[in-house]
Amino acid sequence: MFWGKDETMPQFVDRFLVRIALAVTIMAASYGAGALTHILGSGALRDFLTMAKDPVGVLAALIMLPMFIKMMVKVVRSGGKYTEPSGYIAEIYSKSAVNGFAAGFIFLILLEPFSGRALSDMPPQFFVQAAIAVMLSTLGISFFILNRAGDDDMDDDEFGDQAEGAEQDK
Repeated sequence: MFWGKDETMPQFVDRFLVRIALAVTIMAASYGAGALTHILGSGALRDFLTMAKDPVGVLAALIMLPMFIKMMVKVVRSGGKYTEPSGYIAEIYSKSAVNGFAAGFIFLILLEPFSGRALSDMPPQFFVQAAIAVMLSTLGISFFILNRAGDDDMDDDEFGDQAEGAEQDK
């Protein structure tokens, strides 16, 4: 059932942020396809990308919609008392957002010299879509890499604690 999980707000926010990262990564593909259509001439691939980018964006929205509705219900039920999340996943998401912004900024700096010469015939939408694709993909990929690294670290710590306890028992 949609409302079946009885979880705390921090647990829910963690799941919410994971869904956001997944949706952002999917949106990066949509924006990347949009930017790529400006590079490709006419052809079957361009037609496919033009057709596919909007449904991919809708997919990302559909991934988020149930969580967004549940978030609104939880906030209303709590009397509007919602504090900013401060857990492990929220910290990873914040670091990933900074990485995404930095990558997008660096991408724009690197793209600037080409905008007057090699890419002078590109429309402004190309630059906007390409920058957004770089930012969103960096955010999403960074989130999942940092989250995976954190899982490995926790496994190592738990194993290390168990091993130390076993040595002390001897």
